[in-house]
Amino acid sequence: MEVIVQRGLSVLEALAGMEQPAGLTAITQRTGLSQSQVFRALRALERDGYVEHVGRRGYRIGSRAVALAAMIGPRPALYRAVYPVVSHLVNATGHSVTVHLRSGADRVLVLGIPAPNEQVRVAEIAGERSPLNVGCSGRVILALLSDDERTRIGLDLSARQRESIQERGYDISLEENHPGINGIAGPLVEDDGTPIGSVSIVGP
Repeated sequence: MEVIVQRGLSVLEALAGMEQPAGLTAITQRTGLSQSQVFRALRALERDGYVEHVGRRGYRIGSRAVALAAMIGPRPALYRAVYPVVSHLVNATGHSVTVHLRSGADRVLVLGIPAPNEQVRVAEIAGERSPLNVGCSGRVILALLSDDERTRIGLDLSARQRESIQERGYDISLEENHPGINGIAGPLVEDDGTPIGSVSIVGP
């Protein structure tokens, strides 16, 4: 069992340091393992959400790995600051509250506190990944990115959408990611105004 875990971690570490998506042959060369060993490790990692298979293009780091990295990575102060705010919002609104962080052209759910009486537990889907242009929690991030950055990631909103979100300071979505679930989101920004994530209130 220990050997299997070590192989999985070696494959995950190798993939994280490569341009993605990466093919099976390239990952095999990077790890020094046999191709069959790498393939089995990738299948196991994919099953658990740590790796995503994108067809003939190969493999990339999955949303669960991104969420884990965010939780234990370079932003522990952010979580300490945000958690009491999220808890307060749940109590004040009676709805679930989620925190997403940007990961390239996507946003990943890294923290969520579900409302006690809500049947649909969206806030508990840690690691869920969606493009920045889908849903309010992504659009409030995308609207604040620079023109160059939006071009680089290949995603954009209409000028009217961007201006509206920038003026209001929030965005709303209606059943865009989950049936019967609506949301309102505001951005999390660095001191220089760079958007790094969002906080959303979600519910029926």
